[in-house]
Amino acid sequence: MTDESNIKQSLVQRSLVLIVISIMAYLSYLGYLSAWFRQVTGSNHIDATNVAYLASARDYTADLLAILTESKIVLAVLQSSQGGISFIVDVQVQLGQILSSLHDVINLSWQLTLASLSSIEFLSLLLEASHFSMSVMLTMFFISLGISVCFWKRYHKISQMVSKISATLGLIVLVTHFILPYSIYSTAMLSKHLLSPHKSEIYRGYSSFHHQLPQYEGSSDLKDKVKGTMSYFKDKPEHLGKHSEKMSALSAKHLTLIFVEYLFMPLFIIYFFIRLTKQGFNSLLLHRK
Repeated sequence: MTDESNIKQSLVQRSLVLIVISIMAYLSYLGYLSAWFRQVTGSNHIDATNVAYLASARDYTADLLAILTESKIVLAVLQSSQGGISFIVDVQVQLGQILSSLHDVINLSWQLTLASLSSIEFLSLLLEASHFSMSVMLTMFFISLGISVCFWKRYHKISQMVSKISATLGLIVLVTHFILPYSIYSTAMLSKHLLSPHKSEIYRGYSSFHHQLPQYEGSSDLKDKVKGTMSYFKDKPEHLGKHSEKMSALSAKHLTLIFVEYLFMPLFIIYFFIRLTKQGFNSLLLHRK
């Protein structure tokens, strides 16, 4: 009699659990559960901040990339052309070496900026995809969880396999919809208060260098401007050397900021949130024991 009552009690409990899971799956399918999660966790504010941060970072990086692209092209023209000017051999070699170094430095900065723009676009795409996929992922999570509970007694192996799928889906939801957005949000706040002045300095430095190079405006002749620039560098080659030193230092700072903003800070924050989540789960398990 006791065994029968235990079996009935187990069936009732499992039925109640399945009913709750079914309701959660249905609410997830309708989008109510994800909307509730966003309201409770403040995800709407975080998403808005993240979108604004990524849009600002995209505009900044795209503008900087345009400046570096034009500078790179003009330096390539200067490097391959003497503008119709006759040089002493030593001066020609010196200018050629400095221009080559400058072009390499600007090209490195261009590559770094292009990589930054790619990472920003990737993060934007990932956030957009996670925003629209949350309802689907939650629905699949609860469905797989329900199947696992339903098959727990008779088909234990199938239940274990499905429970692993459910755990994987839950982890994906946790990472893409909570840890990642909060990591970007934290990075945005740190970038705004710590890195913004340095980024402005880098932009001004590259922009200033770009304006000192020959510009093609349609109404003027680029060849004449190249000739004038090469004549100036011929008379004062030390100015070109100073430009090279300044751009090298600026590129080193640019590399450091890119590393900090798009690699070190996000990875460190993600690691921090994952550790915090693990500690929370471990504390919950210990409390249950």
